[in-house]
Amino acid sequence: MADFHATVVHELLVRYLDAWTARALHGARAVAYAQLSATGDDAAGAALAAVRVFAEFADRARGQAMTVRVACPDDATAGRVRAALAAEAPADVTIDVSARSQPVLDDNANVFAYLDHRGEEPPTAATLAALGERRGLEVLVRGPAVALDAWAWWASVDLVDRTGSVETVSFGAGDERALTVFKDELWALDEYAGIRYVDPGDPERTPLDISLRPALGPLRRAVCARLGEGPLTLGALRTWALGATIYRADDVTRAATELHHNGTVRRDPPGGRLTLATVLSLA
Repeated sequence: MADFHATVVHELLVRYLDAWTARALHGARAVAYAQLSATGDDAAGAALAAVRVFAEFADRARGQAMTVRVACPDDATAGRVRAALAAEAPADVTIDVSARSQPVLDDNANVFAYLDHRGEEPPTAATLAALGERRGLEVLVRGPAVALDAWAWWASVDLVDRTGSVETVSFGAGDERALTVFKDELWALDEYAGIRYVDPGDPERTPLDISLRPALGPLRRAVCARLGEGPLTLGALRTWALGATIYRADDVTRAATELHHNGTVRRDPPGGRLTLATVLSLA
C-alpha cells in the first residue's frame, strides 16, 4: 500500500533542503546532511532525496565538502541504503552509511538533520540538546511530536490521510527566517492523495487542505484566544503565530483583517493602513 505520508514528507524534505543548501553554500563551511532512521522502512527514500538535492548543487560548491551521513537501526538496513545511494551519488558528494543509534555530525560544517523515529521512543532530551547546540544546525523530525526547545524557532504539523491516520512532522531552526521558509514550503506542496494538515494546537482539530491560501478558521480562533490575554501589535501577533501555529506570518495579517471587518477585533489607530505597529484587541 502506498505511503502517502512518506510522499509528502519527502517532498517537504526536498523542497526545504533545496532552499537550505542554497543558503548554506553561501558561506565558506562544508555542508552536511545527517539522517537517523529508527524504523528503517524509509531510510533509503529519505536519503536518496537528500543525495539528489546535493547532486544538483555539486557544481556550485566551490570546493566545499558535501556529505550525506545516514545512521540506520541495523546492518541489514544500512546495506540496503548503501546500495541504493551508491547508484546515484555523484563523486562530489561523500556518502557514509552505518548502523548507529545517533546521527553523525560533521565538525566545521553547516548541518541539516532529519530524524525519523516512528514506532520508536522519541529522541532523548540529551540528543536534541546536543543537536540544538550545534551552530546553524536545523532539524526535521518525522514521528510523534517532540518539543524542540533547544531551537529558538520551531513548529509542528499533523499530516492526516483519508483514513484518519496521523503523522507529525516537526521543524526546528535557530532563526526566524528559516522557520518562515519552512512554512512557505509547507503550504506550497502539491496536494497528495487526500493528505491534509491539522494544527496540533487547534482544539477542534480542523483538517486543512494544502494551499498557498489556506483556510483561516483555526488561525482566527487562535488569534482571538491570544488577544483574550491582552492587546498586541500586529507585528507581535505575527511573530507569536509563526511559532505557535502552523500558519505563516502573512496569514495572520489576513486573519486580523477579516476579524476587524466582521467586528470581532478592534484596531488602534482605527483607520489607515494596517501596519506592524497597529495595536489589535478584542472588540
